Amino acid sequence: MKKTLIMFAAAATLCTAAAAEVNLLANGGFEKISKVAKASDKYIMTRVKQGWDLGMGPVAKIPQDWVPNTVTGKVKLRIVTIGENGENKENVVEGKNALYVQGQGFHLYNSSSLKPGKYKFSFKYKGSGRVTICFYCYKIDPKTRRGVHVQSIAPMTVMAKPQWQTFTREMEIGKWKPEISTCTFALTGTKADFYIDDMIVTAVKE
Repeated sequence: MKKTLIMFAAAATLCTAAAAEVNLLANGGFEKISKVAKASDKYIMTRVKQGWDLGMGPVAKIPQDWVPNTVTGKVKLRIVTIGENGENKENVVEGKNALYVQGQGFHLYNSSSLKPGKYKFSFKYKGSGRVTICFYCYKIDPKTRRGVHVQSIAPMTVMAKPQWQTFTREMEIGKWKPEISTCTFALTGTKADFYIDDMIVTAVKE
């Protein structure tokens, strides 16, 4: 009986550790792809008219769970896939896909919402320009039960280099105002011309 309890406790510890390492960012490796007909999707067509270059032809190929937002300039967004268009492992770190972004003023939102707390953030990147991670934080309106924007912050910025680099940082989000209930994760850049892959967000247990 004692041996069984010890084995159960060890298994529970392993499960807890594994759970803590779950990537809370949807499609952080850009392995899942959405193909959207530009002409029939009003949102995508609006972005194309605003300056988003989402590939040649009538179909936009974008990373699933990532949403392109409005821009103030021209932005090129490409899914880089090993074996397509002459691509090889050089521009991909994990899996078969990575993301290539060129331009500035863009925001690429992730569909995941993060609760206030402490997290570990990491991603791999190379190229040139400034890579920035932003958070858009919201509270719940008690009357409408809808999210209301409270604060925007861009606490993580790094300059890309020609070789693959790994960015890692722990930080607490949602601590600025007590009414914040959720934060949205977004990727942006300044004079950006970079590849990015293997974006991971995990909860840090105190």
